[in-house]
Amino acid sequence: MTTQRFTLRMPEGFGDLSSGSRATSARGHQTLEPMDLETQILIRLARPSLDGAAAVAVEELLDRGPDWDRLIDLAYRHKVTPFLCRHLPSFKPTVPWDVEDELQELEFTTSCQVLQRTGELVRIVSALGATGVVAVPYKGPALGAQVYGSGALRPPGDLDLVVRPQDVPRARDVLGDLGHDPMVPAGDSVRTAFMMDHRYDERFVGPGGARVELHWAFTNRDFPFAPDLDELFERLGTVELAGHAVPGFRVDDLVLILSVHGAKHRWDRLEWLAAIAQIVRTRTDIDWVDTLRRASSMGIGRTLLLPLLLVEGLFGVPVPPGLSDTARSDRRIGKLAAQVVELLGRDIEGWSPQERLRRDRFRLVLLERHRDVARFLWHRALTPSEPEEWDVRRIGPALVPMHSLRRPFHVGGQLFAALKALIPGFRR
Repeated sequence: MTTQRFTLRMPEGFGDLSSGSRATSARGHQTLEPMDLETQILIRLARPSLDGAAAVAVEELLDRGPDWDRLIDLAYRHKVTPFLCRHLPSFKPTVPWDVEDELQELEFTTSCQVLQRTGELVRIVSALGATGVVAVPYKGPALGAQVYGSGALRPPGDLDLVVRPQDVPRARDVLGDLGHDPMVPAGDSVRTAFMMDHRYDERFVGPGGARVELHWAFTNRDFPFAPDLDELFERLGTVELAGHAVPGFRVDDLVLILSVHGAKHRWDRLEWLAAIAQIVRTRTDIDWVDTLRRASSMGIGRTLLLPLLLVEGLFGVPVPPGLSDTARSDRRIGKLAAQVVELLGRDIEGWSPQERLRRDRFRLVLLERHRDVARFLWHRALTPSEPEEWDVRRIGPALVPMHSLRRPFHVGGQLFAALKALIPGFRR
């Protein structure tokens, strides 16, 4: 694996976090700028429309001769291929004809998949609503419609739905009636023992391979984000999706949800940052001071400020000065931003032990309160992170505590494997 070089151009006060050069923006502070050409192009294309200045910037970058295969591969990894399909054809003749043909074929395939997934999402939400279960879709086509005005600008993937915890049994039954089966089969008692106590979602697979993630929370207990769903649901609005009105989170709630989701994954995909950038760019109805206050009260103030610093530095989207100054004054946020910028231009090692270790360290640095750090370490040490690790059909729910006893040995083995991979010359 080749690590891409980058220049980190950060605000005064963060210190020298890289050996790269610096540049000052019009607002008087430094910006974040990845060095590899293809990532820069993706960042400038990842928006619904290009104004004159943005189009000129893209054209200048394309004139430098990108590696077209790498550009498309990176777009796949970052889940921003719909933006390439929308914008690149307008840059003829700079874009080679074979690349244009590939983009046209990709756009057709993606559009068909989005239509299929959107239809299935509307079918599920409607069926749940008929039984009295309010299900809120987020991410996927619903996020595309709410943030970009088009579900087609989010590539097809899992269908994520949030329901109240008390509605989970009915939601499972409805999904079963619609042909969606749990990916980890288990009886009701095992589900209660494991899913509701140790997880925040359950995964289903249905017709045509459509995967549904049924959420009753947004994260495991290792991260300090547990908003009252009843309060969130009281503030719901609607999102138009394929001519149907489906429930949607209020935009300031959505920003917090997306910030936590991105943090869990080290912001290793541009699609998440692009959504935050578009919200900041277009939504003037957000009370950012109050949103930061709410975030700080839950211990995720740094989790919100990090993506705001990133979208300002990478996308050139100005955030409210108070929040921008607060983010730039936190050295931890600056160092995490440097990691994200470096990460954007390289391949990800999936769920390898060393990648898990890096993600855990990233989350730990984000945490602001000692009790949250202790809870994170305790949860990671004793709770299996994936249902497939629980062997529920073999030991049954009566021996649930055995999983906590086994977990430290499993974690120790993963740490040992990660150290061997990360430390040169490490030997048993």
